[in-house]
Amino acid sequence: MVVAALTLFVATWMLALLDGTLSPTATGLQDNPWATPAFVPQQLLAQPRDRDVDLGWRPTTQPVNGYNVYRATERGGPYQLLNAAPARVHFYRDAGLPDGTYYYVVQAVTTTNREAPIRSNEVRVVIPTG
Repeated sequence: MVVAALTLFVATWMLALLDGTLSPTATGLQDNPWATPAFVPQQLLAQPRDRDVDLGWRPTTQPVNGYNVYRATERGGPYQLLNAAPARVHFYRDAGLPDGTYYYVVQAVTTTNREAPIRSNEVRVVIPTG
């Protein structure tokens, strides 16, 4: 009974969203259809190697043009874009870093060359002195 009610609720919500009777701002999607988990890189991991950081993530489940990789020196940003063009693979090396603590996130670039609004999880890496 609970499953049937939940299924009906989700189906009604989706129909209302699609036919315009449910405001996209009420759902948090604004007017961006890419604000779904299918466009979020998953399980971002980082491995420090001397003065480099190797990043890897599970790709999105939807087709994308690539991924933008961001780095910050404070948790939560502000982030700096590291790659000049979207990475077409699901790994990246940030090389030649000075000592310090770094935070990374990855964001998908859709097939229409827009960044998906939801970023990956944030990872923290420490490059030790020496």
